[in-house]
Amino acid sequence: MMRVFPDIETLPPDQNATAAISSLESRSDEEFRDLALSGDWGRVLTIGVVVEKNGEELHRGLLGRERQTMMFHLDEARTLRAFWKLLRGFNTKRDLVVGHNIFDFDLLFLYKRSIIQRVRPSVSLLFARYRSQPIFDTMYEWEKWRWSRKHISLDELARVPRARHSAQGGQAAGVIGAARPPRTRGGRGSLASEIPVTCLPSESQSIASVSVISHSSTL
Repeated sequence: MMRVFPDIETLPPDQNATAAISSLESRSDEEFRDLALSGDWGRVLTIGVVVEKNGEELHRGLLGRERQTMMFHLDEARTLRAFWKLLRGFNTKRDLVVGHNIFDFDLLFLYKRSIIQRVRPSVSLLFARYRSQPIFDTMYEWEKWRWSRKHISLDELARVPRARHSAQGGQAAGVIGAARPPRTRGGRGSLASEIPVTCLPSESQSIASVSVISHSSTL
């Protein structure tokens, strides 16, 4: 079984895109920065990703940096190709992509940017709601896909104390172990602070049996 844990950092449009699209020129600085959250206009800066197969870690790192200098190369198409290469052999009926708010943001952003950059994804993931295969989104699994104006953040979810096991019927009422993400570079909300805490679904893919692990900040 393969498990992939992605988390992306994004940028607003580059100068060429801004010059080509007149509607972007009239935006305020804050509105322009907010475009980094849109796969239509924003760009992928880097993808933090951990890949595990049958319990063995195959890859851990940041895509989008030069190996020698560790500087971001800003070649979005190259970063996207590297990501989809890691997902070769991914089986949508068996394997999982796991993350927090990856359903509405990270994965959707990656697919849109791949289309725009003419990069062919190596796998076609099913974006069907109310399912936990092949996308296991901890934000929605925690809420059981309940509609809400404000969903729990990854930082908040990591603080939820481990619930006690129920004595009735021998069923586990515990849902998640408390594991606070380490303070790393980038501050709260950045890739550096989000990817250290990743929820690992069990084979039953129930949020009730998810445990939180801490990945190192050296991605």
